[in-house]
Amino acid sequence: MDYDLSGEGRSVLLPDGWNVVRVVDVSVGESKSGNEMYIIVTEEPTSGSVDKTYAITTKGKAWFFRSFVAACGFVEDENGIYKDVTPEACIGMSVEAQNKAEPNEFTRRDGEVVKEMRNKFVLFRPAMEKATL
Repeated sequence: MDYDLSGEGRSVLLPDGWNVVRVVDVSVGESKSGNEMYIIVTEEPTSGSVDKTYAITTKGKAWFFRSFVAACGFVEDENGIYKDVTPEACIGMSVEAQNKAEPNEFTRRDGEVVKEMRNKFVLFRPAMEKATL
């Protein structure tokens, strides 16, 4: 029996700049302000870093989502419409994600405050090479 455990790892700080990642899961959710969004889970093959990224799909706010679907190979028609885009169609795609690491602070259950850097993908583009996991 086979078990696909891709996308089950932890985030590892990636270098700033473009990194080839594989899309391991995409689901549709809703932002805190009520906008539809794609919840994109990627895995970087060298480090095994698994990161979750949120892309608003609402017209007028979807510039980041547009970069993601274009990176997945969808083409915008003359009316600005990307046709037949589904979360399932994006899973398994290799894309490049531009990382700009940002500070992250949180408090553990025991009260310890942790300050660290975390990955923040700010743009996607088509991958020049395939991400093999």
